[in-house]
Amino acid sequence: MRHLDVLAASLRATRQALAEWGPGPLRTVGGDCGVELAPVSHAVARHGADLAVVWFDAHADLNTPASSPSGGFHGMVLRTLLGQGPAALLPPPDGRLDARRLVLAECARSTPRSAGSSPPRACRRCRSPRSTTRTG
Repeated sequence: MRHLDVLAASLRATRQALAEWGPGPLRTVGGDCGVELAPVSHAVARHGADLAVVWFDAHADLNTPASSPSGGFHGMVLRTLLGQGPAALLPPPDGRLDARRLVLAECARSTPRSAGSSPPRACRRCRSPRSTTRTG
């Protein structure tokens, strides 16, 4: 996996900032999907079974270091939130997302399916109906 040391340092700093945040609402803006790791894990730890995550993305981000075509963490974020990513980036046990509390929305099949990139059976998928174009 590329840049693991930089990602781990950023994650430590973000977790520290979240620990000091307090009970108010949190919004995350910017970056690639990797920016979601610490805030979603923080929300899972804070709300437990009362939290459901709807993952809107063109890709499910369910790769592992072994299944990723690029080695970029942006394609591994959701798998890591589920507790199956790079060890240095795994959320603590109370911050791991339960697949039963996950909905994949609009996620296309991005890469050839392998054991490391398939959605867990417990998660749900939803897609909007395909639009149709009429002529004439």
